[in-house]
Amino acid sequence: MLQRAGWRNVTNPWAVGLILAASLVAFVMVWQALTSGGVPDPTARNLSPAAAVLNSGILVFREGLEAI
Repeated sequence: MLQRAGWRNVTNPWAVGLILAASLVAFVMVWQALTSGGVPDPTARNLSPAAAVLNSGILVFREGLEAI
């Protein structure tokens, strides 16, 4: 008799994780572009520490993509 394949047997967990991570990065980049009306100024005085860290991280990520 045939057994039903479970969810673990059908998908690769690494592929699912990679897709989720890429989706999260794309979402954050689109969200940042829409809420700030474009690329934000990282030297603005009214940035919170969390926003400065996020801006720096995205800047480093984008520069890394350009280097590839």
